[in-house]
Amino acid sequence: AKGLMRWVLTTNHKDIGTLYLWFSFMMFLLGGSMAMVIRAELFQPGLQIVEPAFFNQMTTMHGLIMVFGAVMPAFVGLANWMIPLMIGAPDMALPRMNNFSFWLLPAAFGLLVSTLFMPGG
Repeated sequence: AKGLMRWVLTTNHKDIGTLYLWFSFMMFLLGGSMAMVIRAELFQPGLQIVEPAFFNQMTTMHGLIMVFGAVMPAFVGLANWMIPLMIGAPDMALPRMNNFSFWLLPAAFGLLVSTLFMPGG
């Protein structure tokens, strides 16, 4: 558990940037898998894989995940890595808040993705 707590409690800008980049990669895979289901559904006319209402929900979720879960955290991760190095700072300002802001993302996206499986979506 000591190795895991290193990542949970880190204040190092490179570690936090790495967390953002890994999160971004995981969301890219999730959003990409949704894109594959969307493509499979649109392959030919008629019902292939999912119901129309779920298709609409998943299309919306795909867009939200790719923009707010893959692209934006990737930029934040790169900024966490690069900006302190570029300006010669030892770390980001307010490193604990930097860490906390990352850990809000998995909770937020857990809630977001869970809505796909709730009645009424």
